[in-house]
Amino acid sequence: MLAESPVWDAETGDWWWVDMPGRQILRRHGESDKVETWDTPEETGFIILTDQGPAAGMETGIYVFDPRWARFDRMVSFDDSGCRFNDATVDAIGRLWASTIHKAAEPGRGRLHCVGPGLSLHMVLDGLTIPNGLVHDAESGRLFWSDSYPEVQTI
Repeated sequence: MLAESPVWDAETGDWWWVDMPGRQILRRHGESDKVETWDTPEETGFIILTDQGPAAGMETGIYVFDPRWARFDRMVSFDDSGCRFNDATVDAIGRLWASTIHKAAEPGRGRLHCVGPGLSLHMVLDGLTIPNGLVHDAESGRLFWSDSYPEVQTI
């Protein structure tokens, strides 16, 4: 329904992405162009690749995903009623930066977080609405994101 958060696996040539409203994780195999899909238990805003495998940001946390068994194991907890993870990026030193939004796009409920030591979630910035498009610029050491809410539309 809605392709979000594409990520390329340089080792395998596979592309991963999520379908947030369709509650799916998808992978296109680089060698065969075959597309696999897995249902997710919650709305999923992003997928990233980690040393432990793909990880997906959902409504109640960030989950490591094992595609062989279609299993989700929570690695980072998140508890904010009516909200979910939306987008993420990894910086040059390996920290995960992730945004959360209110599912009804309630203004001011969006936040930017950093996953710290012990896989704890630290809120860095709040008062946003739809923080999106996170990217780390290693050369400048800056993190960029946009707020794609129609009344904001700012980078």
